[in-house]
Amino acid sequence: MKLDLFINKETYQPDEKVSGHIEYTDPLIGGVKGMKIKINGYQTTTITETRRVQVPVIRPTPGVDRDGDGRPDSIPGVDRDGDGRPDSIPGVDRDGDGRPDSIPGVDRDGDGRPDRPTAEQTETINHSDSETLYSREIPLDSKSPSYFEFKLPTNLMESYTGQHAKISYSILAEAETFGLNKTDSKNFNIVVKEQNIGDPVRTFINGKKGVVESVVEIPKSRYSRGETIAGTIKIRNLDRGSIQKGEIVIRGLEYAAADNISRTSVIEEYKTNIIWDSDNTGSFNFSIPSTAHRSYEGKYSKYYWEIEQSLETGFSSSDIKAKNFFVIT
Repeated sequence: MKLDLFINKETYQPDEKVSGHIEYTDPLIGGVKGMKIKINGYQTTTITETRRVQVPVIRPTPGVDRDGDGRPDSIPGVDRDGDGRPDSIPGVDRDGDGRPDSIPGVDRDGDGRPDRPTAEQTETINHSDSETLYSREIPLDSKSPSYFEFKLPTNLMESYTGQHAKISYSILAEAETFGLNKTDSKNFNIVVKEQNIGDPVRTFINGKKGVVESVVEIPKSRYSRGETIAGTIKIRNLDRGSIQKGEIVIRGLEYAAADNISRTSVIEEYKTNIIWDSDNTGSFNFSIPSTAHRSYEGKYSKYYWEIEQSLETGFSSSDIKAKNFFVIT
């Protein structure tokens, strides 16, 4: 039996209708008992941890090539490894650490177990967590083709694939037969409309180093993709001629957690220069790219934006960096 799932497109918006159908060829034996589709949305995080650990190794047999390196294994009292010292002798402090060398079958290290030869090795551990954002099951007629249509919820999060976090959606078609069940699946994306919600609350970035002060002001703290952030900066107790470089840095940051391990990664970074005019006052304009990731906050991950002022002066003690946060809807 062959089963194929078809949907009308690959990208949707919340509250939009999804339509499609399932086609199958008749099974060789018996018929189809039931047909259904499952719609799922997940937020997942995956963090890979690499660390050095001690692992057991094969105990060498003196005079015998047990490890397969083409040479006899270590012979106590003989310099087989060519380091200018006799090989380790059980019960003798050859390595100079103030304790007798490891004696197989004897608890030299005091952990309550007989010693066992070990070696350092790199160990990789994958940590992951997952949260179900949306789940729905729809039964279908047991015929081919079988058509379906459903409406997405209004509050779905936008699809996202980052360094350690992912928000994904899929449709799974399943046909239950009297012999072997068959499945087919399709992934689809969710893109949220630009909301262009202006937040009247102004955002300030206050920086201070010694007597030097600077204040960056932007008119609101919530923007949409494609919108322009226009701001001003004022400095006190420092002549504008002493500023060697002044810029605004805008970053998109991903935070992800899995098994109580977290990572924060810079996914996007943009810089724009400050244009200075009179009276130690400057201004800047930054157009948010249409491809910028939308801010979100989930159970195991979030994406947020920060804006930073960076002033480099001729006096290192007066260099200023300060930042604040804003939202892209």
